[in-house]
Amino acid sequence: MVASPDHPELPFVEAAGYTNGRPDGPPLWLVIHTMEAQEASTTAENTANYFANPGDGRQVSAHYCCDNNSIVQCVELADSAWTVGNTPGNHRGINFEFAGFAGQTPAQWGDAYSTAMLERVAPYFRSDAARYNIPLRRCSVSDLEAFRPGVTSHNDLRLAFGVTTHTDPGPNFPWSWFINLLNGEQDVADTWFHVQSADVDWHNKAFRSNGIHRRPIRTANPPLGESTLGATKKILTDAMLTAAGYSDWDLYLDEVAGSEFPALECTCNCDSEALLDHTHEGRETGPVVAP
Repeated sequence: MVASPDHPELPFVEAAGYTNGRPDGPPLWLVIHTMEAQEASTTAENTANYFANPGDGRQVSAHYCCDNNSIVQCVELADSAWTVGNTPGNHRGINFEFAGFAGQTPAQWGDAYSTAMLERVAPYFRSDAARYNIPLRRCSVSDLEAFRPGVTSHNDLRLAFGVTTHTDPGPNFPWSWFINLLNGEQDVADTWFHVQSADVDWHNKAFRSNGIHRRPIRTANPPLGESTLGATKKILTDAMLTAAGYSDWDLYLDEVAGSEFPALECTCNCDSEALLDHTHEGRETGPVVAP
């Protein structure tokens, strides 16, 4: 499997059709689409393979295809995908195709499959937003018409620039929840992991995990043992590390708590050493949550 040139941990299945480069300037928008395809564990791979070889002759592609357990990149970020149907959306968008349908109900957007998909894709929204200095806010149609950057949808780009008739991701997409998730305010973490170790470099470290990724949290605020957003606390000990066959805490945490979120730089002028010791807007953060 070829690795993504932008995110080496992701597979890259190159789409047959796209525009080389960004003719009108760097990306301004992170754009949400639905594949109009069934929610399944292979939907991202199936759609990526279709983009690579569209047997029906359509000229279509996206930067990413996403489902509940995988993300496949199909077009490099430096190039323009053929996703939106109008030139501004294609040339200035980073386009994400989500498994599912524009006609989904609120309950369907809130089920376990969609929640896992949105949690999985959030670090890549953050990472790409940081790369191109795109604010993690939803754009209005007037924002798009004025070429102000942010997060948007196929439908809103249709309303702003025409040409396309698609209305995805539909009226019930959980915009507030997703924007809050991107900004760290809707951390749907299931578990806090608290390390108790004879290794002084690891003792008393704590991590919040959603089962896919982990991020460090400060142990003193809020106090360990308290529940936040429904998260439960688990103690990790040297005995557990050894019993699992590991001698390295990083590797063990990768298994039990997920890999680290892709890091974002803080934008409030604090130095990197202070990132774990300050707050943004009154909530505890680490270097992986955009302020």
